[in-house]
Amino acid sequence: MSALWIAAAALAGFVLPFQAAANAELGRQTPTLFHAALINFVVGAVLLGILAVATPGRSMAGASLSHTPWWSWIGGVIGAGYVAMTVRAAPALGTVVMLAVAIAGQMAGSLAADHVGMMGLAKRPISWEKICGLVLVGAGVLLILRKR
Repeated sequence: MSALWIAAAALAGFVLPFQAAANAELGRQTPTLFHAALINFVVGAVLLGILAVATPGRSMAGASLSHTPWWSWIGGVIGAGYVAMTVRAAPALGTVVMLAVAIAGQMAGSLAADHVGMMGLAKRPISWEKICGLVLVGAGVLLILRKR
């Protein structure tokens, strides 16, 4: 495993509570959670557009998007749903509870996706260590939810 990718994943996880807090504030300032999520995605799209243009490499002219499978397009839908959820869930639950429950859900989905090699990913069978990790995350969620 690459230490760089482990660090990148940890950093991405570390900043999620700040994204949730920012989304929650946008939600307080806009008419609906969808407006807040839209602003989030527009800002992100502008940044990604700048980075895509500024990054050396192949141009999109050579891209073959017509050959991509149908499911390769659902990432944006899932991301939009996640961001929209955080707009209301973070203020209602707090970021610790919201993210703990989301992480438990992510781990359960990840076990299934890895086990079958979903959507072109390599198959990585479920093991007792992975199940124990999921159980420990679930126990952590229960501890966080205790005496709320």
